[in-house]
Amino acid sequence: MKRDNKISVILRPYTEAMPDILNYQIVTKAIICIWLFLLGRLFQILLLGLASLFIYVAFDLNSKIVLSRNLITGRKATLEDSIREGFLSIGKMINAEGILVVLYIALIAPILGIGISISATEKLYIPTFISSVIESSVLYSALAGIAVLVFLSAGV
Repeated sequence: MKRDNKISVILRPYTEAMPDILNYQIVTKAIICIWLFLLGRLFQILLLGLASLFIYVAFDLNSKIVLSRNLITGRKATLEDSIREGFLSIGKMINAEGILVVLYIALIAPILGIGISISATEKLYIPTFISSVIESSVLYSALAGIAVLVFLSAGV
């Protein structure tokens, strides 16, 4: 009996801790499952947003470029043909450079006020509280100027 009592005393901290350890496992695994679910949803939304941006650029910009080319060169292409060709040009933009171009056209150009942009994002601007911080520091102003020059060269 003494031996069983000794083993019981040794194991007591472990057996008493089991409910807390089990609760910890349940809570942390539930949080991880929720996080992974939300992350998956966020990734889907991000991809949907990016795809929508590509489609928007194709309709608002690429189709306009194709239509302008057709009108200037005297090609006899209908409006529907120009839209179709602009839309099909999305395939040529699905690469790293294309993603950067779409992000530049949709976000960076309107915010900086340089280059071409699409009508959906043409009203974007840098908020006053951010621009005041940039203007208050010589370093931030220099960095912002360099960023503008980099994006300007990319736009050109």
